[in-house]
Amino acid sequence: MDELIALSGELLAEVARARVATENEAHEGQRPLTRVANMHKSLMEARSELVRAHSDLSKLAVRMDIPYQCPKHAMLDGDDVERAVA
Repeated sequence: MDELIALSGELLAEVARARVATENEAHEGQRPLTRVANMHKSLMEARSELVRAHSDLSKLAVRMDIPYQCPKHAMLDGDDVERAVA
């Protein structure tokens, strides 16, 4: 998820740079820039929901006396990231 957030931030920066480089009027390119910004915001909100869900599930496991172990680092391998951004 963090990799997707980072990639969307890079995309947002590239779209903004493209607007500057083309020297078009300010309103041109605003719509795609806004869409990318909204997508980035949605990814941030989704990540927050994942963290809250993880917390809720952990508390539930403790309350129900269910053993669990969370990984220290949750990462996708390169193939998973490529599929996620494709």
